[in-house]
Amino acid sequence: MADSVNKGHWIDHAWKKVLADCADDAIDFFMPELAMDRDRAKEVGPAGGELPAIGADSDRRARIADVCFSVPLKTGESCKVGCVVEQQHEDDRRIAEKIFRGFYRLSDRLNDDVTALAIFTGDAQNSDEYQYSCYGANLSFRYNTYHVMSQDIKRLRQDGRVFAPVVLAARMMMAAEGKPQQREKYAQGLLKIMRERDYDNAKKRIVLRFIGHILRLQDNDISSELRGEFLMQFIPLSEYRKLSAIEDAKEEKAMEVARKMLSKGVPVELIKECTELDEYDILMLG
Repeated sequence: MADSVNKGHWIDHAWKKVLADCADDAIDFFMPELAMDRDRAKEVGPAGGELPAIGADSDRRARIADVCFSVPLKTGESCKVGCVVEQQHEDDRRIAEKIFRGFYRLSDRLNDDVTALAIFTGDAQNSDEYQYSCYGANLSFRYNTYHVMSQDIKRLRQDGRVFAPVVLAARMMMAAEGKPQQREKYAQGLLKIMRERDYDNAKKRIVLRFIGHILRLQDNDISSELRGEFLMQFIPLSEYRKLSAIEDAKEEKAMEVARKMLSKGVPVELIKECTELDEYDILMLG
């Protein structure tokens, strides 16, 4: 259960950040019909509200992220978009009901035109419709859906829009199944794609941060060279050198602690746990 919660938090943070920071691109990518009607002289922004929490039912079904956009229209009015990102590995009929309830509460709270978008990042194929019937009271509610795992990888590679590499990274993380070598391979491929894109530097940094988070490049099972290569893409060189120096100092301190622990006969496994050094590096100190 704890692993699921931690995983949910890390994906939650990454999706919320990229959706909020690239809201215009998100509408263009996920909602082309609305994009045609939006006033491009004005920016898509926060709606002043957010979807009520769609809480997790179990460790197998965790709500990941929810954000709300305000999209200015050519008519001078605006449309609010309640967006839910879900990590689903099993079909869950209750998801449609929960999205409807969140949509209704948001619509009631904002008292404005509201639509709903669900981005499913797992491999479940959840419905895009909620139906309700109770003794003559009938309701049918349809909402926009986007299934990450159903997207064609080749088309995503060729798609020049900002959210194509975002979706590609999310899809690749599922395919990698947490394996570090696969994540490194995918990260290198995505880095190559990003270098070829003509996005402005600010958006490149945002997308690269998402890729780094979603593929968990900060984990110790990823090579420091790749982490550094990614890091250099979105921070100034002077700051990167400063961070590298800090990391080197931390590692040297950990090695010093490990040497002292070894000299006192502390088991290697305990040293590994305390210093987060690799077993090989610890044994080389002996």
